[in-house]
Amino acid sequence: MSTNANSSANDDTIPSSSISTYYIIVGVSTVMFVVIATVNILTLVALATTPQLRTIPNMYVASLAMSDVLVSTNQIVTVTWLHPDLHGYFETSQTLCLFVKCWSYVPFVSSIATVVLVAVDRFVYIIYPLFYLRVVTRAKTIVILVVTWMFCVVFTLCVRMLTAGKDFEGCGLLAVLFESQSTGYLHSLIFLLVHTALCLLYGFILRVAFKQARAVGAYDHFRNTTNDVSMTSAEHVTQARVVEARLKLKAVLRMGGVFVMSFVCWTPYAIVCLTGPQKASREVMLTTFYLISFNSAGNFCIYALADREFRAALAKMLRLAASDRNSASANSGSIDLAAP
Repeated sequence: MSTNANSSANDDTIPSSSISTYYIIVGVSTVMFVVIATVNILTLVALATTPQLRTIPNMYVASLAMSDVLVSTNQIVTVTWLHPDLHGYFETSQTLCLFVKCWSYVPFVSSIATVVLVAVDRFVYIIYPLFYLRVVTRAKTIVILVVTWMFCVVFTLCVRMLTAGKDFEGCGLLAVLFESQSTGYLHSLIFLLVHTALCLLYGFILRVAFKQARAVGAYDHFRNTTNDVSMTSAEHVTQARVVEARLKLKAVLRMGGVFVMSFVCWTPYAIVCLTGPQKASREVMLTTFYLISFNSAGNFCIYALADREFRAALAKMLRLAASDRNSASANSGSIDLAAP
C-alpha cells in the first residue's frame, strides 16, 4: 500500500491548531461508547436472568450483543489514537499495532457474521420447521457460534498479517477500515456478497411468512363467518398453529429490520472503499466509522425494544435496580438516625 494512497487514513493525529476538533471527537466517541455498551450489556443481562428469553434464536442475539459491546471499545481506541501525544506509543511497536488492529477488526467481522447466522437460522426455521425442531439444539448452536467466532479471529489475523508489513508506517485506527484500494475492493466485495445473500434469504423467508399470514387470515375469516364458538380438538391444534404463524411473522419482520439497519449503516462505508480511501477526507472516514458503530446500538432497538418479552425483562431489571437503590438509601438513613 502506498503512503500517498492512504495518507489520510494513516495520519490519524489531530493537529494542535485543531485541538477543538479533537474534543468534539472525544465527546461524540464518549457518547457512542456509553450508549452502545449500555444497551448491549442490558441485553446480555436480560438474556442471562430471564428464563423466557433463553431460546435458541436469542443465543444469536446474545452473540450479536457481545460483538456490539466489543465494537463500543473502538470508540476508546479512536480517542486514544487521535491524541497527538499518545499516537506515538502505538507507532513504536509493530506487535502492539497488529494487536490493536485485530481487536478493532474482530467485532465488526463477528457482528456481520452473526447477522448472517440469524438470517440462516430464521430461514431454516420458517422454510423447514420440522427439520429445525428435529435437528437444531442448544448444544449445536453453541458449537456454531464458537466456530464462527474462531473463524472471525483467524480471518482477521490472516488479513492483518498479510498487510502488517505494508501499512506499518501508518498504524492509525482508520487504517483498519480504510487501507489500500485493493483492500477497499475486498471490503466492498464482502459487503456486496453478504448483503446479497441476506437479501435472498429474507426474500424467501418473507414470501413464506406472508403466505402463512394469508392462510391465517383465511382461517379467521372462516371462523367469523360460521359463528361457530365450539372448537374440536383438531381446531384447537389449528388455532395454535395460527398463533405460531403470527409469532413467526413478527419475528421475521423484526430480524429483517436488523438486515435493513445493517445495510443502511454499512452502505456509505462500502461506497468509500469502492471509490477509493485516498479520495476521502478524515471527516468522511470518521462519519462512516461512527455510522457503522451506530449500527451496534440500532440493533438493540430492533431485536430488544420491539419484543414484548424483552421490554418486560428490561423494565423488571430497572424496577429491581431502583428498588435496591431506594432500599440502600433507606437503610443508610436509618443508620444515620440511630447514630448518637
